[in-house]
Amino acid sequence: MRRAALAALTLTAFLSTSGFASAAATRPFAPAAATSPALSQRPVNQREDRAALSAYASYLDALLTNKPAERLQEQVFAAAIANSCKHALEPIATVSSVPSGWSTALTNIGTEIGADATVEFADATQASFDKLATALGALKWASASANATVKRFLAAQATFVLLQPSNLCGDALDVASETNLQTIASPPGTLDFLGQYDTDSSSVNLRLNAFLKLLGAWETSSEQNLVIKIDSLARKVNVLTTTTIANGTTELKAALGIPSLTGNQPKVLSR
Repeated sequence: MRRAALAALTLTAFLSTSGFASAAATRPFAPAAATSPALSQRPVNQREDRAALSAYASYLDALLTNKPAERLQEQVFAAAIANSCKHALEPIATVSSVPSGWSTALTNIGTEIGADATVEFADATQASFDKLATALGALKWASASANATVKRFLAAQATFVLLQPSNLCGDALDVASETNLQTIASPPGTLDFLGQYDTDSSSVNLRLNAFLKLLGAWETSSEQNLVIKIDSLARKVNVLTTTTIANGTTELKAALGIPSLTGNQPKVLSR
């Protein structure tokens, strides 16, 4: 059976970016497991597989339908930052030569901005994810390991959806208030937030891969059109999320008064 490619998408799979440069991540549908499941289990798990694929398609469609709310979430957050610490980093924009220590701190702040834009987008998708979680949580797979795979995926996803944004104003003001530019360090709040962000997003990506392998193991030729539909929806959502988060990032940088600021992909940061 020919397997259709499935562009897998979750709240962090499309957020492998800090919101500055890289595009949203897409992943191929995982191939079937090397060892086929027992024949006695196939009818049961094939029903669950189709139900899971249908729920996933509905989830992606809901993300597209929810576009206005997702965009509004970014705008409201940027407005709140502007209201609390408008142009906090503006003095930095006029410095002709930024010392290395300060440059590192600013890069981390830039990464924090992108991660915050990501978190705000994720928050706007919570209702859509809750429906997906309800649908997937009701399925009873034929093996304990399959049920555990789905539960771990949903738990990791829920953790990321509930991740709170950083104290961006406090961190930006910490950087702007430093007088010794040679020794400035990244604010502890920035490092803590980015460390948590990386942990949670890495967990979702890991659990997503396992979930897709489960679906791939039970895919049948009758589900091929559904898989193709999911692929199409996921690619559209990738475009939507990349654009929305990039716009949110731009608005946050403008609110802080440093539109040219850049950042790295969030990662675990050593102290």
